[in-house]
Amino acid sequence: MRLNSRLLRQPHLLGNQVRWHTSRLYERLGLLPLLIGAVWLMLVIYWCVVLRPDLADMRLQQQEIQRQLSIPLPVIAPENADAEQKLNATEYQQVKALFAILEKHRLQAKESRYQLLADSKNSAADQLALEIPLLGEYTQLYAALQELGAAMPLQVDTLKISRIAPDNVQLTILLRVTLAEGQP
Repeated sequence: MRLNSRLLRQPHLLGNQVRWHTSRLYERLGLLPLLIGAVWLMLVIYWCVVLRPDLADMRLQQQEIQRQLSIPLPVIAPENADAEQKLNATEYQQVKALFAILEKHRLQAKESRYQLLADSKNSAADQLALEIPLLGEYTQLYAALQELGAAMPLQVDTLKISRIAPDNVQLTILLRVTLAEGQP
């Protein structure tokens, strides 16, 4: 199909030419190849109109992120780092000892969350609350809790135990303890 300037000036003639060439292709090739070609053409148009600008925007955003990441962070002064530290040395030693006892009794700690509980009367008597998900057996848990109670000042707030499977001895345990400030 050749386009000439006369067809561009008269759009109804251009429509007639397109319709004539489409019917000619339909007679030569059949319906299925024309439908496949039409779907392919629509996908190419969609890619050019919708996806290409998005890709360009994403590249610009990536370049901006890389530029921001190339800027070095300011150095934190040591006195500011100590002020932002939430656990003091005693609390850190208590937490370390707690996890050592759990590991000694083959209880696998997945992760832990902690929260400092402030005492309204005495700010020096703050307590540390820990929430520890564990995997292990009941006998190991019992032995670990007895040793923890004897080794450090702690209070067991919550203990949730469930089985992984009915025929399995392995338990999933959620242990919530509160450590009182004291010697580990």
